[in-house]
Amino acid sequence: LANALGAGRLPRLQHLVLSNSDLDDDGMRFLGEAFEKCSCPTLSNLGLSFNSLSPDGLVAFFGALKPQSLPTLSTLDVRLDELSADEEQRAAFEERATALFKEAQDKGKLLECVL
Repeated sequence: LANALGAGRLPRLQHLVLSNSDLDDDGMRFLGEAFEKCSCPTLSNLGLSFNSLSPDGLVAFFGALKPQSLPTLSTLDVRLDELSADEEQRAAFEERATALFKEAQDKGKLLECVL
């Protein structure tokens, strides 16, 4: 998938849901790098919830993006699985994810998006 995205083979992709797909921090880095190589101008929804993500994966993903990588993205879902993380872990992840998301927006990335 990352190769297809990076090669620009999915230019009309509007929705991408990789929720509950065992995506980890390395996968987030690859996904971010794919969007860095080739923007996805029509992607509006990106579902990455219920995966094995940490703030490090989000740092890698947001860090790889360029301001024009996902110009129409309106929704990004990175919720943690309620069964694999307790309430305190989910709250800490959500707080860090929100801060990283805001930082990405401050850099001109994901301007039309909500977390």
